Amino acid sequence: AQELSNYFTNGFCYRTGGEEFIILLPNYSPDDAFNELNAFRQHIDHIGCESDAGLLHYSVSIGLTNRLEDTLDQTITKADAALCRAKEAGRNMVSSDDD
Repeated sequence: AQELSNYFTNGFCYRTGGEEFIILLPNYSPDDAFNELNAFRQHIDHIGCESDAGLLHYSVSIGLTNRLEDTLDQTITKADAALCRAKEAGRNMVSSDDD
């Protein structure tokens, strides 16, 4: 959560579940949002954490929607479907509802 807040200073980050977040990036074009989220994914990929088992690396799968629907729930559902596609395709990637 702290990494999100530190990284997306021009956006808004909200925790929606244990490991799920919503990131709003107003004033970003669809391409810029995709690129910024992918850069964040790469940033997280390079963070390590020491444990008893050795160095652990993090990964993140991201679902992106660029279109607001009639309700917030519908918009989140579109982003969640893109997230599921990212996970099904092997994780640690950004998937857009345009994919």
